[in-house]
Amino acid sequence: MRFLLFFPFWLILTSCAQLPGLMLSDPSRVPEMQRQCNDLFPKKNMRLVHSIEARIPGRGIQFMTGLTLLSPGRGQFRSVMMSIEGLVIFDGVYDKEEIRIFRGIPPFDSPNFARGLLQDVRLMLLRPESQCAETGWEKQGIPICRYPGRDGMITDVEMHPDQTAIIRQYVKKSLRRTVRIRPGSQETELVFHGALGYSLYLKLLESEEITAEDFQEMMKVERQ
Repeated sequence: MRFLLFFPFWLILTSCAQLPGLMLSDPSRVPEMQRQCNDLFPKKNMRLVHSIEARIPGRGIQFMTGLTLLSPGRGQFRSVMMSIEGLVIFDGVYDKEEIRIFRGIPPFDSPNFARGLLQDVRLMLLRPESQCAETGWEKQGIPICRYPGRDGMITDVEMHPDQTAIIRQYVKKSLRRTVRIRPGSQETELVFHGALGYSLYLKLLESEEITAEDFQEMMKVERQ
């Protein structure tokens, strides 16, 4: 029930947010701030299983299981989503900005929606491709690492005093996605902002490190 109540309120508060200005940080603190931001993202090859609640306009709440095979060093992952009955409803690969979709049933059959879904996973699990270009504090004193990207995209990583991490993705200075990672809870929440915005609530069920060889083999399995 928390998911149903929390997301609409958050969406209203942040849907029109703009890129905040930063107060420059003490140069002596920059390395530690950047280390904390970078440590938020996995560094090893992983196999992850999540339960997912998705709130999609016109489709209500959908419950799914998500399997992710992740290789941070390669900048690659495979994302497979299954219905609670075990039907594969989405299967796609992200490979350093190249996206390939192997399976998708409504609403995941839409190329734009499917690409956006892989961008969601990329934002949650992979460190931004560029180096941190700016560190500082927003007006409420929250430390931020800022990563510039392509086509006017900027990613901010906020590290809050209670250890909650918030990732905000901006396109041309307007907020596009927000991710909230709660400390120690294995829970992640994402909102895609916009007229057709949607939200995802993920809870980690399984996590295991895998070898580079296992990753490559798992990436090949049952592609259709």
